[in-house]
Amino acid sequence: MKHSISDRFNGVAASLRSKANRIAAKASGESALAMIFDESMMNASVRIKLSSDCSTSKRIAVFPGALSTKEAISAVAGLQVDAIAVEGTVLTVDEGTGGTTDNHYVKCTCPNLAFIQDEFSHAPQRISGIQLQTDNEAQFFEPIEIAEFNAVRNFGAEEIKPSQYLDPANSNKTLVLINDLKHFQLDRNHVMVVTLAPGRSLDISLTLGARLSAGQLLQDAACAVIGC
Repeated sequence: MKHSISDRFNGVAASLRSKANRIAAKASGESALAMIFDESMMNASVRIKLSSDCSTSKRIAVFPGALSTKEAISAVAGLQVDAIAVEGTVLTVDEGTGGTTDNHYVKCTCPNLAFIQDEFSHAPQRISGIQLQTDNEAQFFEPIEIAEFNAVRNFGAEEIKPSQYLDPANSNKTLVLINDLKHFQLDRNHVMVVTLAPGRSLDISLTLGARLSAGQLLQDAACAVIGC
């Protein structure tokens, strides 16, 4: 079957349009990446307050990634935890003896925590800074751990030691600022665990950096190809 000159022209034109669209999409993507990683203009934060009146330290998975139980966190991420954070009462511990009941609690205050945890597990979120405030300096000697994993491998955990960020020149020993984070992100393949010292409280403010949203990438691609 012979093709007319018009058919061949239309085929070439379609090929050129496709190539132009790919170039435009690539340029748009590079521009978007540059904007995403200009974190100096980002000032959003998430605040989580944990408190414990238990007599022993408690390990709480503040962000569990794709793992929904403490058993899964142990098996997949290699971290032992007492509970996964929820808004309200996180953990109830009976410290009674001799058949008596003496309940103690770990509690959490963070509006919409379940949605935030789910959002981070689906749209990876960089953390560019952490502010910690506590009722006692002893809390800062407990680590914050971030474990990375995937379906076939556990990459181990890194520790942030808040005590290392105490400022000798600052008389306020209940406040710590951590602003040198370079590769800290929360997503479905990371778990963040906080250890609460006995009877202590900890106010955590996470400064949010770049965020990878599949929905935004799809919208940007559509704008590059068919216009906004």
